[in-house]
Amino acid sequence: MLFADDSVVVAQSAEEIQKIVDAFSNASKKFDLKINISMTEVLYQPNSTKSREVDIMVDGNKLIPVPEFSYLGSIISSDRCIDAEIQRSMAEASPSFG
Repeated sequence: MLFADDSVVVAQSAEEIQKIVDAFSNASKKFDLKINISMTEVLYQPNSTKSREVDIMVDGNKLIPVPEFSYLGSIISSDRCIDAEIQRSMAEASPSFG
């Protein structure tokens, strides 16, 4: 699967993500735009159970790797575990039932 928008890139491999980031960086330079490295994060979900950190670079600068982040109100994690998302949903619903 390959999906990209203004805040998320989903790809088959770390190498594919790097190619997409390079293409985006090159295209942005044509319009005199810069990628804010300090606000750009990478979350990698490997196909196997072995988790590894990937080094995604923009103009020689490594993007910040994160274990999880919130996207469209849902918590996405690198280990594909949904426990944090379930806890968040329960905490939001709890006052309604209290």
